[in-house]
Amino acid sequence: MIFDGFRAANGAVVALFLAVIAGLTVTGVALASFQVSLSALAGPGVPIAAMVAVNLLRLGGMAVIILWLGLLRLIDVGLKWSQLPSSFLWTAAVWVGAQVIALVIAVLEGSAVTLDERWKDPGAIALLGRLGYQVVGVALFEEVAYRGFLLPQCYLWVRRQWPARPVIHLPVAMLVSQGAFSVSHVPLLLYAGMHGVDLLLFLVGIAVFGAFFAAVYMRSGNLFLAMGVHVLVTTPTVLIATTAVDWALIAAAALALLAGWTLVDDATMARARWLKLG
Repeated sequence: MIFDGFRAANGAVVALFLAVIAGLTVTGVALASFQVSLSALAGPGVPIAAMVAVNLLRLGGMAVIILWLGLLRLIDVGLKWSQLPSSFLWTAAVWVGAQVIALVIAVLEGSAVTLDERWKDPGAIALLGRLGYQVVGVALFEEVAYRGFLLPQCYLWVRRQWPARPVIHLPVAMLVSQGAFSVSHVPLLLYAGMHGVDLLLFLVGIAVFGAFFAAVYMRSGNLFLAMGVHVLVTTPTVLIATTAVDWALIAAAALALLAGWTLVDDATMARARWLKLG
């Protein structure tokens, strides 16, 4: 397991982290309700400013809790700077794979291969701004917080509590960490006008994507790659106009990459066993 060499933070630190996330979520719910009534007077700048402020607060609080109170190293939350160059290459490979899939779909649909309208001025500038915001803000925080810190710490805690039941270690850790990841999006979804069943279904979808990002991290051992995939999933970056949604194209390309790694690893292991027997 990728987390076996990680330091375990004190349980109180993990509980404090969850409490802070819960507090921010409750505060966000209240702010979302307030902004909905205020938006007609203050304009669209209010929610954007609030999101930026909350993001800065979350990043600072996370650093204090994880690194200072938790006495963890950067490597214990998946931040291995030596992996940064390869993460750019693999993220680019996923992006290129999504373009290839989009091209195939466009050809199969019999439609002309054209540039997506979103990439034409002035939409391209807005997309690039959204991409940058994801890279330095949302994806960075969420991957370090929920996949880099909370997932391995929950795994290590469950393993200490039930050492004789390894089958539950990862599922329970995944449920808690990605459940927290999903619930943290409630304020944003409320501000977007979601309620009831629609809200619940969207939260389930977010948890599924959280588990997907976690799978990318655990399979590759590279949290920066999970950040890259996260950015691509949440930001429309497909160049070719098709009827397919961007996140599905990116997810398909990422799954193809993971499947390719698995096949290569299996073939390498099979060759090693064959050589040993020979």
